[in-house]
Amino acid sequence: MNLQLGDSPEATIAVNNDGIILAWNHAAERLFDRSAAQAIGAPCHEIMHGFSPAGEPICAPDCAIVAICKRGDAPRTFEMDVHRRDGTHVRTDVTSVTLREGDEMIAIHIFVPKLAATNGVAKPRNAAQHAELIRKLTPREREVLTLLGEGLGTEEIAVRTHISRATVRNHIYSLLPKLGVHSRVEAVVLALNAGLMQMH
Repeated sequence: MNLQLGDSPEATIAVNNDGIILAWNHAAERLFDRSAAQAIGAPCHEIMHGFSPAGEPICAPDCAIVAICKRGDAPRTFEMDVHRRDGTHVRTDVTSVTLREGDEMIAIHIFVPKLAATNGVAKPRNAAQHAELIRKLTPREREVLTLLGEGLGTEEIAVRTHISRATVRNHIYSLLPKLGVHSRVEAVVLALNAGLMQMH
C-alpha cells in the first residue's frame, strides 16, 4: 500500500492494524534519525521503543495503539518518549487517529517534541495556516472530513450523514484540492494539525 502523508512539518507515520509501518515522512526521518527505507515494513514497536514519561513501556507487539487501530477508535493524544537511532530519547506529544483505507484500518501518528527544536529535528506546528485551509471547506465537507478522521469509510459516512455514497465520494474529491492534498490520509493529517478533530 502506497500512502502519502504530505509535507507536514511534524513527524508523521502510518501503521497498519498488525503494527507494521506503512509510511514515514521526512520530518519522521529527522526526528527519529531513520530513513523511510529503514522504517517502512518494520514493526512499529521495534522502531519506536516508546515508553511513558513514568518509564512504563508503551510499544509492544500487542500495544494499546494497535488495539485502538483495530477498533477504529476516535482520535486521542498522549505523551511518549521515543527512541532515536543514536540511543537518545525525545519526549513527544503523540496524536493518533485511525482511518479506513480500503478494507484496512490505518493508524496515523503525529509526533510533536515537547521541548524547543534542537539540531533541526522539529519545526513548530502551523495550526493557523492549516485552519485557514479548513475554512475553505463547506460545512458538509468539514463534516465528511471529521468522519474520515473517526475512521469511517464511505458507506458508514453515507449512513451517518443520510446522503448517498456517490455524494460522499464527491465531497471527498472536492475537499482534497481545496486542502492542497492528494489523499484521504493527507487530508486527515492536515485536519488533525488544524485542531478539527476532537481528542480523547
